[in-house]
Amino acid sequence: MLLDAPEVVAGIAKYNPSILKMTLIEAFDAAVNELGAQNVKVLLDNQVSEPKWWLCDDYDENGFFHDSHFDPQEWIHGLTLAANHFSEYHTIVAMSLRNELHGPRQNLKDWYKYMSQAALAIHKVNPNVLVVISGLNYDNELQF
Repeated sequence: MLLDAPEVVAGIAKYNPSILKMTLIEAFDAAVNELGAQNVKVLLDNQVSEPKWWLCDDYDENGFFHDSHFDPQEWIHGLTLAANHFSEYHTIVAMSLRNELHGPRQNLKDWYKYMSQAALAIHKVNPNVLVVISGLNYDNELQF
């Protein structure tokens, strides 16, 4: 992972050493709180299901519902947990359901089914957050 790179850890240790003792969610909370203190509004973005960083491609098994790394029910559960956790944070103004859907499994029926379920689940937990919905083909297809 990118955060395991020695130069990244050295930079954090030098400029923000307290972060190294935090859990992932504590670090996320600290970042959101600091952004709020600086009057910056935040859109929570869901890019990938696996906890790693990489460039997407059509065969990464992470781009559309039912890919090996994209279970729709687990995804909706995770979005709901995030919406609930951040529901009292006025810094969070929007949540992106999934950024840049892609891959050979794309179809409008599943897109509509799962995007609708996720948007409703978030709205039920936090009706004040704007829900951002991705189109297909890396967000290049929005005509539907």
